[in-house]
Amino acid sequence: MAVALVVAVALRAYGRGPAIAGALALAAAGLVLLAMVEGASSYWWVALALIPVGLGIGMSETLSVDAVVSAVEPQKAGAASSISETAYEPGRGHGNRGAGIARLARVPPPPRRARRHVS
Repeated sequence: MAVALVVAVALRAYGRGPAIAGALALAAAGLVLLAMVEGASSYWWVALALIPVGLGIGMSETLSVDAVVSAVEPQKAGAASSISETAYEPGRGHGNRGAGIARLARVPPPPRRARRHVS
């Protein structure tokens, strides 16, 4: 709900394109913070790093859906909204998959155990 207020202010102050770019930059900065606090001893650091991620993603998605829906006639707004939402899903999936692969690439494999032969 807080994002809705920020979106309206950013849209009026900067316009749609710069506001989307700023929102994506905010989300990226939050992801950098999240990478920095990965080994933090307290969950509060992780929670604080997730705030700019949530704000940035919420703003960028709200503004981009608004751009798509406002670009069509009112009779086609529902179809445009559903197409926009459907287009997000592969992007989210690929992003999550890429993040998982990057994370697994950094984790060393578990130590090998000696094989026991059962006779």
